[in-house]
Amino acid sequence: MIPNAVMDAAAPAMIIDDVEFPINFEQSHFAFELAADLHDQKDVLKRHGITIKHLKALMKNTEFLSQFEEYKREWSSPKNVKERIQMKAALAVEDGMLELYQMFKDRDKAPAARLDAFKQFVQLSGSTPTKEEGGTGSGFAITINVGKHAEGNPRAGSVVIEGESSTIDAE
Repeated sequence: MIPNAVMDAAAPAMIIDDVEFPINFEQSHFAFELAADLHDQKDVLKRHGITIKHLKALMKNTEFLSQFEEYKREWSSPKNVKERIQMKAALAVEDGMLELYQMFKDRDKAPAARLDAFKQFVQLSGSTPTKEEGGTGSGFAITINVGKHAEGNPRAGSVVIEGESSTIDAE
């Protein structure tokens, strides 16, 4: 969770080698990424265009350092366990997407493996139809009419049998 303080784009500037280096939303986001430690630090530096020299200067800046420490404290809080797990799982899924795609496209792979990869893509894309959406589905209902309901004959009338169809893997 990124605190509201990050949204303050009017934060004071910092001077590094006579070059203004503002502590703004981007640097606050950078502080959060460092504190969360979800990606390799070199990748985070590169993505934000920050050199080691700038990082050293930032870590000496009391405002940046206090933001970093606040994010680290919040991110590590027991209150954020669910969010941390969800974010890390989402990153793991994203990292595996290319491998899953390559498996899906590899004609040398077993058809069952390619189909499983395809099913995973459908599920991840949110394209799986739900029961509320209707569709053909695999359920069925059979109604058997056994004659009119006669007085004294409790078995007369109609019987409804409902069920779900299932497939059997022939591997």
